[in-house]
Amino acid sequence: MLTLYGIPHCGTCKKAIAWLNDHNIPHNFINVKTDLLNLLT
Repeated sequence: MLTLYGIPHCGTCKKAIAWLNDHNIPHNFINVKTDLLNLLT
């Protein structure tokens, strides 16, 4: 499974997520503004 790190409102991230979904590639999205802080603590 692919892990994508980004910001939800980022246009490039939205395009990447759409491409992954269109090609049925399983992925996790990590929001670097909120989720990353939770991962580090």
